[in-house]
Amino acid sequence: MQKQVDKKLRMTIGTDKYYYEQLYTFDRIDHMKKPHAVVAYLTLISEEAVKSEEMSVNTKWFSLQETPAMELHEEYMVKYAQERLQNKIQYSNIAYGLLPEKFSLSELQKVYEVILQRRLDKRNFRKKMQATNLLKRTKERDSSGAHRPAQLFMFRSRQVLFFD
Repeated sequence: MQKQVDKKLRMTIGTDKYYYEQLYTFDRIDHMKKPHAVVAYLTLISEEAVKSEEMSVNTKWFSLQETPAMELHEEYMVKYAQERLQNKIQYSNIAYGLLPEKFSLSELQKVYEVILQRRLDKRNFRKKMQATNLLKRTKERDSSGAHRPAQLFMFRSRQVLFFD
């Protein structure tokens, strides 16, 4: 089943650069009072993949603040996924699903701040990330900024790893 989901996901989004996991199996009773289960998945996909032409044809995207009207059980599933993500990003490297292969520490911090919905101290964040040993410094720099080019990093693995 997991391989079928993975294959369908790759075909839908047109890339294999993402993180996903089965979130939860929700019990639900529809308006006809027929019980059934909804298997929900949490998927993290980089902005560059989201902007790809192939993906934009098959998918509609919404920010959490601007989701369309949903039924109560759907709102619960979205909230559950958001809480799971906020917890899991604090002890694993799943942020790799939201970033390009090479990124600056500022880009990584922005991902954490958006997910956690709070600002993080720059020095403490960088110290924590370096202590996890999840990142590998590249020899490249980001020259797109107006100031000194930022050092680019990569995740040592684009597989799920856990840290303290």
